[in-house]
Amino acid sequence: MYFCIECGYVFSEDEVSTWKESRGEYWGTSCSETISGCPHCNGDYVETYKCECCDEWIDGPYIKLESGERICVNCYTTYELGDES
Repeated sequence: MYFCIECGYVFSEDEVSTWKESRGEYWGTSCSETISGCPHCNGDYVETYKCECCDEWIDGPYIKLESGERICVNCYTTYELGDES
């Protein structure tokens, strides 16, 4: 699954929007680039994962345990030594 950085939309790979943008001309031949983006707003996107604790899509910082589990920032608290009572 993917998470749009611009609008927060979560979508699958088959939903990715693609389009061509002109990049001018090279030795008499027109050049274009294929761009991909969010199907909702055409914004940039990144791969996302489901949090192993709350089962929500991760949309920001997370931790990855040695077991491979990913946990969102809402499901853990960090402490400094001596802070926890």
